[in-house]
Amino acid sequence: MNVFKDYANFYDLLYEDKNYHAECNFVKHVFETYSEKEVKSILDIGCGTDFHALLFADMGYAVTGVDRSENMLELARKKAMEQKKHIKFVQQDIRHLKLPQKFDAIVAMFAVTSYQTTNQDFEDTLTSVHRHLNTRELFIFDVWFGPAVLTQKPTGRVKIIEQRDKKIIRCAHPVAEKAQAYRDLCFKPERRI
Repeated sequence: MNVFKDYANFYDLLYEDKNYHAECNFVKHVFETYSEKEVKSILDIGCGTDFHALLFADMGYAVTGVDRSENMLELARKKAMEQKKHIKFVQQDIRHLKLPQKFDAIVAMFAVTSYQTTNQDFEDTLTSVHRHLNTRELFIFDVWFGPAVLTQKPTGRVKIIEQRDKKIIRCAHPVAEKAQAYRDLCFKPERRI
């Protein structure tokens, strides 16, 4: 996925202020509260450079990370090796996963499911998750809540990061598409997978 080639090199720097620890602790709490059995294995889909997988490994989980971007995975593998973590990383599209095992839990952190921009993409992702999840176990993901986005309207943001010889300026100028896409998603007849 070419869009992430250069982005991968700056990803960790752009999100160094993100509270990955709090997110992983919350997910662990969800596992302990809602899983019918002890969660031992986690599949992290859309893992990127994978701070989440590293923290989950610290918590004692067996973690596999999947991403489309080989550039992101190279950085994830390097971090895991430096920290002596045994995490398996696989390059695949989450919509069409074909792994040889099932997992006790699957996570898609940091709006990964929001990158599925069509109903079919989202359905394919859910089908892949279902195929790789042990019976009656948990899929934890976050999404942009459509009504809030339409009500609050996306706003432009600028983030400037300076470190030694680097200066990164990230400008985001979001555009809200017509509400028709949201209506199409919400009023589609139910389909069970």
